[in-house]
Amino acid sequence: MSDPRPSRVPHTWVLLSALALLAALATYVIPAGSYDRVERDGRTLVDANSYRTVEAEPAGVGDFLLAFPRGLEATARIVFYILLI
Repeated sequence: MSDPRPSRVPHTWVLLSALALLAALATYVIPAGSYDRVERDGRTLVDANSYRTVEAEPAGVGDFLLAFPRGLEATARIVFYILLI
């Protein structure tokens, strides 16, 4: 017989925190790199043949803790618009 209780999904903040922690840990594993950008026809495009490695700057505890406030600050207009709707 199946379990009568519905399966529960973790709280939204738990999921977001886990994803932010995973992203912060990935900065220690994935090598850092950069592409050059070129201007063509008034658009900024990435030059596919210009990849180069750069010095890694892994995320620290402060970066992890400030990820949500910085993200909300960067997307404040969109968040405010969604709240109005």
